[in-house]
Amino acid sequence: NTPMRSLCRIITVSNENYEKLVKQGTAGSGWVDELEARPETGTPTWAALKPYFGEVYSNPGLTQKSLDDVALNLEAEIAQDVGIEFGEQENDAYTNGTGIKKPKGILGYTLAATADGSRAFGQIEKLHTASSGNFVADKMIDLVYKLQRNYRKNAIWMVAALSVAAIRKLKDGQNNYLFQPTFVAGQPQMIMGYPIEENDDMPVPGADANAVIFGDLRRAYYIVDVKGTTMLRDPYTNKPKVHFYTTKRTGGMLVNDRAIKVLRLSA
Repeated sequence: NTPMRSLCRIITVSNENYEKLVKQGTAGSGWVDELEARPETGTPTWAALKPYFGEVYSNPGLTQKSLDDVALNLEAEIAQDVGIEFGEQENDAYTNGTGIKKPKGILGYTLAATADGSRAFGQIEKLHTASSGNFVADKMIDLVYKLQRNYRKNAIWMVAALSVAAIRKLKDGQNNYLFQPTFVAGQPQMIMGYPIEENDDMPVPGADANAVIFGDLRRAYYIVDVKGTTMLRDPYTNKPKVHFYTTKRTGGMLVNDRAIKVLRLSA
């Protein structure tokens, strides 16, 4: 599995008409005296969210002679290569996609420096490091505690490999490393007790990079597949080539904007 598929919720649907009802807001309440009036309180609303779908394709071609003569099962090799290629394309889309002809990724949504309850639905809270292009330990601590407690239980850090290196190099005033690596076999890398998930499609450290996603991705983001991968063996269109036309329709959507936060390396 790719990083995004291993952490997000995956749903398989029969067509692109899928919608998910999501509650926005909560029921209000208040204290009253025995005879005091009871004005109407806040009422939650429900919105239908639709994934941003796209179709990824591949159409490699081999001659029939090569398929007949080579001892290696080239058709199986192509299918495996296409699967890997699709996985890489999808992971980038679920991370950064714009929603145009492809899924809308987490970092494709609007980021706002406003707290939960103050943002429009579908915007993700961002925190600035106050140091352009650099990680700041205090801001990483702030990022953790901006996430509500019920989302911290299954939270992870999602970063590029170069970001892991930069975070590991953070030191205190006595030149001691702030975040110590895990040396126990089989134990995941951790920062502040939360696992690190490396994602090569996350922005690398640099000015204004949205370098960290922190939170419970399974509750935040849905991957929605339409059926599965389809391969059509086509020996007719471009003789003497045999084409292996492969397609997959998939989508993505943010369903809970409070379950994740983003750290931006900017002032």
